[in-house]
Amino acid sequence: MKAVYMIYCALIAIAVFSAPVSAMAVHDGYMKEAICGDLNGDSAVDMGDVILLLNHVGDPEKYPLVCEDVTRLRVNAPMVATDAFNVTIDIENVTDMNGGQFDLSFNSSVVNVTDVYDGEIDGTTVPIVDWRFIDADTIRVLFKLPGADGVSGTGYVARIGFETTGSQGETSALEISNGLLSDTEANEIPARWTGAEVTV
Repeated sequence: MKAVYMIYCALIAIAVFSAPVSAMAVHDGYMKEAICGDLNGDSAVDMGDVILLLNHVGDPEKYPLVCEDVTRLRVNAPMVATDAFNVTIDIENVTDMNGGQFDLSFNSSVVNVTDVYDGEIDGTTVPIVDWRFIDADTIRVLFKLPGADGVSGTGYVARIGFETTGSQGETSALEISNGLLSDTEANEIPARWTGAEVTV
């Protein structure tokens, strides 16, 4: 019965791909697009969502859907930026997180990082222990709570200060990669990471 249900879901997903629907919603003061059928949380409805759904049928724990109870992180950036602006790496639905890291890439001829500040999850500060440029267009950020402390809930793991370096109308992707979260037992926390885009 479960297999029949999942096949039915796959057919629905394929139908969605032929007629994707989107809606705009305000999140933290920024307009963000929510797309029906976006099962992997990458802000697109494509074959990646079908593949994820089919993999999910075989191994739901290894291949969770974004709509499930899974930790999600995304780059929260303004759609249009002038002068200095901030970006947060938002996190939702995390349990007993002790620390982690990520790389953030951008086009330094359009925007550039000026500083990285501590995060906050449900009132608990998430200290930045180190950040540095690993090339002209990428920074690496490490964060960790003191000792074996953990934090659960929703918030952001880092706030990143940017300045604009490009001309009006130029756009930079803000891509997040090499993301890793660990819990209080030093186990990896499965998570989905999503980037963003900003226009000067």
